[in-house]
Amino acid sequence: MFVRDALLVAGKDLRIERRSRVALQQILPFGGIVVIMFAFVSTTYYGTGAWLADAFVEHGWSEARAGSLIGILNVTALGGTLLIAFAGDRIGSRRTYLVGGLSLVLVGLLLAILAPAAGIAAAALMGFGIGCGFSLSMALPVDVAHDGASVAATTGLMLLVAYLIAAASPVGLGAIRDVTGSYAAVMWVLVGSAAAAAAVGATISPGWIRHARAHSGEPAAAVPAL
Repeated sequence: MFVRDALLVAGKDLRIERRSRVALQQILPFGGIVVIMFAFVSTTYYGTGAWLADAFVEHGWSEARAGSLIGILNVTALGGTLLIAFAGDRIGSRRTYLVGGLSLVLVGLLLAILAPAAGIAAAALMGFGIGCGFSLSMALPVDVAHDGASVAATTGLMLLVAYLIAAASPVGLGAIRDVTGSYAAVMWVLVGSAAAAAAVGATISPGWIRHARAHSGEPAAAVPAL
């Protein structure tokens, strides 16, 4: 009796596992866009966190004052995250918050480059924008996939590829600093990364989500408010 029940349970688990397998072509190319989006967002976030203070030391700020910008960046990022948690699905569209947040990061980076005296305001803008953009980009796999297996596969691909790129970004940006002798080039690379993230985010429309879910196996998707 025990052996029979064990075999029945094992057979059921095997059938569930087979149904849960997701082929790579089910999550690509839409999952690839999510990966690219998250890679740009993560690169901007970790690159800014790594080198923002040093860039302002280069502008003549003391190390303590420049270091406080990282604290401002992180505190305001929490504010952006809380805004998405409370208002993301209630007021306006998530795409507006996504692109708007990343646009704030872009403005903050440009302000830091062109008007270093406004460093505190620049860090606040960057932090708040990153809080919006990072939290929403983390949720994209739920939008583009129609079931748990597809969501897990898309999330795994996104985190694997994007975090490998993001992990290398501080080193790569540091190498740019060594080659150019200035943090100006580093900041402009971050501007390009933020702009690319905002541009990719602007393409993620309800129609795009509908096609992504249909491609992953859902015949008729209930599209979220993007």
